[in-house]
Amino acid sequence: ILGRVVEGMDVVDAIVAAREPSDRIEDPVRILSTSIEEVELPPEPTPAPPTAAELAVDELSALMPTSAAGYDLQQIAYSFEEVAPQFDPAIVAELQAIADEAGAELTSMAVAQASGQDENGFVSIAAASLADVDGESLLDPVARLLLPGVDTSDPGEETFGERTTSVIDLGDGQVAHVFASGELVWFVITTVEDVESIITSLP
Repeated sequence: ILGRVVEGMDVVDAIVAAREPSDRIEDPVRILSTSIEEVELPPEPTPAPPTAAELAVDELSALMPTSAAGYDLQQIAYSFEEVAPQFDPAIVAELQAIADEAGAELTSMAVAQASGQDENGFVSIAAASLADVDGESLLDPVARLLLPGVDTSDPGEETFGERTTSVIDLGDGQVAHVFASGELVWFVITTVEDVESIITSLP
């Protein structure tokens, strides 16, 4: 039986308090009589509408791939508000200035990652988006934001179909392919040789 207490919660609390730590009740609480009456339940609370940050996370999550190059990818996404404290304050201020210039709200920014690996290699795809801001204007600061400690000042270039990526050396033979698409900035880091199939499949 499922029920909802609308009155007399103090009685319920007293019954719960009667239980001993040993899970035995020395003086059992007995129901001496019952009655059924119709009551009008208070209305369920109206859920609050999603915030700009929640919408940004949902929209970016929907764009993240679930598989790539034969790997099943696990996704995680955050609003910028959640992760901003761990980022370089100077870069956060730079992004705030970009948002202000575009008449956008930095609270509408989100970052996400989809990754998978096995004994043969891995695929890691990250993305960032800021509503109403072109990805090209975000590319440089977001690259510095998400690749801390990496020199992003002089990237190489590589073209895949109609997309040209900035190729950033991560050391140890790994590179990050970074490119803008609409309001998105994409990062692809992988050991897969056919990186083109991954890059051209992203929205």
